[in-house]
Amino acid sequence: MFCVLINDSGAGGYDNNAAYFAEISVWASEHCASYVDYDVQDVSDVSYHWDEIAEYRFKDEKDVFMFKLRYGV
Repeated sequence: MFCVLINDSGAGGYDNNAAYFAEISVWASEHCASYVDYDVQDVSDVSYHWDEIAEYRFKDEKDVFMFKLRYGV
């Protein structure tokens, strides 16, 4: 299993995080055959920069590469 972390910096504010992470998930499911799912974790207690981060999971490293190219990770 391969994982990629995305922070909420592109969301435009805490209230937009859920939609932002879900939109990324939709893109991954449409373009990455081995995309499995994602999970969002609240990190506001331990981070000065982000409120939440999302972990996207893939079965194939090729899809991870394409995902990283798309989202600049």
